[in-house]
Amino acid sequence: MAQEPYTERIPLKGHKPLSRTTLHGWPAIAFGFIFFIAGLPILAIGMGWLDYPKASIHAPLWVAGICGGFFAACGIWLMLHGAKGLRRLWNMLHGKQELPDNPWLWDYPWHAQGLTDNKLKESLGSMAAFAVFGAFLAPFNWIAFVSDSGGLFWQLLTGLFDVIILVGVGGYLFMNIGQYLTFGNGRVSFQDFPFFLGQKMNLTIEGLPADLSTIKLELRCIEEVYEIREREGGLKRESIVVCYQIYHDAQTIRGEQITETGALRCTWNLPDDKHRSSTPSERPAKFWELEVRGERPGMDYHSRFLLPIYARAQ
Repeated sequence: MAQEPYTERIPLKGHKPLSRTTLHGWPAIAFGFIFFIAGLPILAIGMGWLDYPKASIHAPLWVAGICGGFFAACGIWLMLHGAKGLRRLWNMLHGKQELPDNPWLWDYPWHAQGLTDNKLKESLGSMAAFAVFGAFLAPFNWIAFVSDSGGLFWQLLTGLFDVIILVGVGGYLFMNIGQYLTFGNGRVSFQDFPFFLGQKMNLTIEGLPADLSTIKLELRCIEEVYEIREREGGLKRESIVVCYQIYHDAQTIRGEQITETGALRCTWNLPDDKHRSSTPSERPAKFWELEVRGERPGMDYHSRFLLPIYARAQ
């Protein structure tokens, strides 16, 4: 059962962007280098690699080591992110010069046969996020529950953040691991490559469990926007990535249409609007995705796939 597509511009709360952050390229490398340099000596003191008067340290060395390691790790991540952004920018500029009418050949690592959702990568990423947040809160837990300087206020505040991380990040980690162990990696196969706006798009979703009762498919075009948000009454400002849905279409399909091999075919009529052409290499990015949700006993199925949808060259 198909629904009528709509083109309202609405924000998607909590949606994962391609940009990840508003800081890219050389600024990200410079900012990360500052973090790395600031955290390295603290990490060295905590690990016992650098002599420092112990009387000046009012916490166990492992607390100092975690704090320094957290700053150094954030710095390394930002520098790697910046270097990756420079490479992406070079590929984009070079591709626009060499193949301006064929952006699908250079702006994203597409595979002409199809793509997987890589649930294993998502699980590892959520495990890393859980570990980072845990390391960040470790010194605060020591202050609140072990040291003599902690009080009821510190205990309540730290305990609140512990619960938020455990429920929020831990729940996301449990969901990703459960999806991978139960279903493995999902896959979508392309009948054509790429897909062009204004034409039909035929897809085959593979690896679906046989006991799905209904499957909901949602096709979206998403545009990222960098916005400045004010915090604490306008005293602080931060730049964030906001995902806006600028096109949406949906289909609800009964589970009986899944083949014995776990495949499901679907067809979409793409809008004829060149302004919705994919630009995944740009920052902020614009991209198309297909979200697949299936109801079944126990854990429901969920996958999300990026799609190579472009405007045809004039």
